[in-house]
Amino acid sequence: MAQTGLNMSRRIRRTPYTGRAEAHGIRDYSVVNHMLLPKAYAASVEEDYWHLREHVQVWDVGCQRQVQVTGPDAAELVQLMTPRDLRRIPDGQGLYIPLIDEHAGMINDPVLLKLEDDKFWLSIADSDVLLFAKGIAFGRGLDVLVEEPDVFPLAVQGPKAETLMTELFGDEIAAAISSPNNSVIKVSAFGPCTASGNTSGSSTKTSSPLPNAIPLANSNTSESAIDSQNLSSSSFSRTGSLIMPACSSISGM
Repeated sequence: MAQTGLNMSRRIRRTPYTGRAEAHGIRDYSVVNHMLLPKAYAASVEEDYWHLREHVQVWDVGCQRQVQVTGPDAAELVQLMTPRDLRRIPDGQGLYIPLIDEHAGMINDPVLLKLEDDKFWLSIADSDVLLFAKGIAFGRGLDVLVEEPDVFPLAVQGPKAETLMTELFGDEIAAAISSPNNSVIKVSAFGPCTASGNTSGSSTKTSSPLPNAIPLANSNTSESAIDSQNLSSSSFSRTGSLIMPACSSISGM
């Protein structure tokens, strides 16, 4: 691994993909949600930029943690944290929601995925939403479980991203990406699903709770093969990027 200038310690969490990022020459990291976020592979920012504009890149964004809220009062807890009305959101729907404090100050701006009536995922930016949600739940005496599941997203970005995802998961995912609404589709015989949507551009986010190591590097080819195992995925709209689940192998990248 190239010298990153970041002093590693056990207080900074690695992702399941960190070893592969190091093997492919990661040059720098940032820290988000107490977890490593790779920042650069190419020799210069300009080189990375033009590669992204012209091809497809796979990035470790496992630091985008999920806060899972389950239980009889799960919907009530999530609603208490945001001014957005969630009463009519269907299962499988993803929504961008602001989380605010008692003075309407912004705490986080996650994407919410409603998995079931009593199960929600908050895909968060960089702040301790887990502790915020636990505090409200305890103070209100709500019957919920707030935890961080083992879910580690990968980002697939660039103009060839949709082509790559279609080769991995078939034409159904391409249709879901172009849809103005979120949907849930199966992506393997093991029963995983992905929710997809479209905001101002094609974008999907998929996360897997049982990741295995994959080659994590910039790629300029769409030739890929995937052997997925035990995937349980969620996906949200993010402008300009596709995010795929972890898998046991990807070849030809």
